Amino acid sequence: MAERIVLITGGAKRLGAAVTNLLIEKGCFVLIHVRRSVAEAEELLAGANKKFGRVCGSVLQGDLSHQSDVDSMLEWLNGSELIREHGLFGLIHNASNYAPVPIGELTGEDMDDLYHLHMRSPLTLSNGLFESLSRGQGSIVGIIDTSWKRHWKGLTHYTATKAGLRQMLTNLAGEYAPHVRVNSIGPGAILAADWEEEHFQHVLGNVPMGRPGNPNDIANAVLHFLETNHLNGIFLPIDGGWDLNMNQ
Repeated sequence: MAERIVLITGGAKRLGAAVTNLLIEKGCFVLIHVRRSVAEAEELLAGANKKFGRVCGSVLQGDLSHQSDVDSMLEWLNGSELIREHGLFGLIHNASNYAPVPIGELTGEDMDDLYHLHMRSPLTLSNGLFESLSRGQGSIVGIIDTSWKRHWKGLTHYTATKAGLRQMLTNLAGEYAPHVRVNSIGPGAILAADWEEEHFQHVLGNVPMGRPGNPNDIANAVLHFLETNHLNGIFLPIDGGWDLNMNQ
């Protein structure tokens, strides 16, 4: 069993799957949290177990917008013999819900759901796993985005709570030092959602690199943050230079 144990939320699909696959390839034992994508997570692990000839991870299911599910996850994690023995090498806050709601239809419940998903559950997990991370000489990586100081139509609930997560992780980098490092990553145009192809192409028109990124770009950055033990409080945009054209 690998001694480097990593928990990633939303780790079975899209960018999360790319991160999970790379960490497994590098010898980590990955705890893959999912809300509904159990089949995808199990398929990913079955393929990895066969490829590498070892048990590469396990699946945790829970809805991070429900505090009771988060509490149950923490109870299981802190009771795990594996984590008690080795600690945690990494906690990756990746779970997200990226879907538009017109501003005239946006409700308090919409805001509450993403507040719990993007801010409250990451804080609860970070605080609840601090001792395990410290014991495993581990660190925290948050997957944010590049919406900072930009207007994204129909995404007030998403961008506001992601901005909150970014600032919260900056604070935690100071609060947890020197025992646990905290960094974050802002993916740019990497993978388009089904509903945003027009917006995605507009963004690419303002990206100096002139092309979308690759999910492995994000995975490699996560690995770099986990393995480089003097990086703390960093926000890294992986956006092909889009940040150079902040107002476009």
